[in-house]
Amino acid sequence: MTEVPNITIDELTKLRHDTERRFSYDRDELLVYIELRKLRALIETAEAHLSEQQEVVDWLTDALGAAATQNAPERALRTTEEAIELAQACGVDAESLHRLVDYVFARPVGNAAQEVAGTFLTLYSTAAALGVDAHQALRKELARVRDPKVMEKVRKRQAEKREALVGDLKGTLE
Repeated sequence: MTEVPNITIDELTKLRHDTERRFSYDRDELLVYIELRKLRALIETAEAHLSEQQEVVDWLTDALGAAATQNAPERALRTTEEAIELAQACGVDAESLHRLVDYVFARPVGNAAQEVAGTFLTLYSTAAALGVDAHQALRKELARVRDPKVMEKVRKRQAEKREALVGDLKGTLE
């Protein structure tokens, strides 16, 4: 049988309070440490995304020139083209897309920054539904489009698209 140490109630109470105080202090330190680690991870993630965005802008500038990076209507059309191609790859038919265009344009114009955020949310959730790691897909695509032959194809296709859209977007593609 284990012997119980000879200790008074007062000593036991003091020991309990000391232990609770020490545990509380250690717990608070641990919570601060955890929060700092979360904050550091958030900052690192934000920096990574900012550097990825800059990487894309740098590539676009190299491929199509600085004017293309600042032409929001042209970038929006390219975003739309890629979204339509993604929808097509997911089995969405043209008729559904035409109805969607009518639905969107029947509503008030949104805020561009909020719409960018919504585009990211939707893209990431679509990638998840497809089992695609969006970050890895972006890394792979950036590596692919840096090839000089691919960059030349991009330039040629962009010129063709601009030619085809000049009548529709007079003044926005310059």
